[in-house]
Amino acid sequence: MKIILSHDVDHLYWSQHYFRDLSAQKHLIRHSLAFAKKQIDFNVFKNRLKIFGRIHRIPELLDFHDKNNTTACFFFGMDHALGLIYKPSEAAPWIKKISEKGFEVGVHGIAYADKARIEKEFQTFHRISGLQSFGIRNHYLRMNGYTLEMLSQQGYLFDSTIQGILHPFQINGMWEIPMSLMDASLVPNSQSNMNLETWKNAALLRLDDAQEKEIPYFVVNLHDPYFDEKLFPTTFKWYHWLIEEFKNRGLEFITFGQAVNELNKMQGN
Repeated sequence: MKIILSHDVDHLYWSQHYFRDLSAQKHLIRHSLAFAKKQIDFNVFKNRLKIFGRIHRIPELLDFHDKNNTTACFFFGMDHALGLIYKPSEAAPWIKKISEKGFEVGVHGIAYADKARIEKEFQTFHRISGLQSFGIRNHYLRMNGYTLEMLSQQGYLFDSTIQGILHPFQINGMWEIPMSLMDASLVPNSQSNMNLETWKNAALLRLDDAQEKEIPYFVVNLHDPYFDEKLFPTTFKWYHWLIEEFKNRGLEFITFGQAVNELNKMQGN
């Protein structure tokens, strides 16, 4: 089994939320309630009240992966929905920077039931990134019975929207490489759950299950804002621990693109 690391980039800067949606207000209410219920301590609460500057933690993750000799795929939105509000032009500098550093980038899809919008997202990312081949993961993992078919027809190299300890499968030349573990769904109330052992134990259950089922690729999704020691100290520590756990088990880190190449060779393509 090999490890594929990924990051969904849902937000870039707080200023983009001030007048475009209600994410800032919802953020303040959510974490105020968590503090009132004593789910987070005062220092964390105080830091989460600072709704200015950048939300993303792309530079920190790039440095982390460089130091750990690991790699990751960063998925960027090309449309708007459910709190993902930045414009493609605002994501473009980061897509370029990440690509130049040798990391994968892909589409964080919004459209999942509209073929024309799916095509628009694909073409926008192609224009911005300059890439001929790339993959997708849909925002909030939204899909219907026709989504994968439409994504494959559009020409995506891979999709990683389905979540579960599952083997990859192919749809019209596109590989579905399921996501094995995502921070937001790993433990209940993930943004306010500060019990590190709970996070570790939940991850170990997934990892042991994956190895028992002999899936070839264990895909991890960490939303980049969680990689912040002041705002999300438990998740920050957990992700460091998780990477070390993979290394201690002797597991190899690869990219989605490398996984697709391996799968195609196994299929004789």
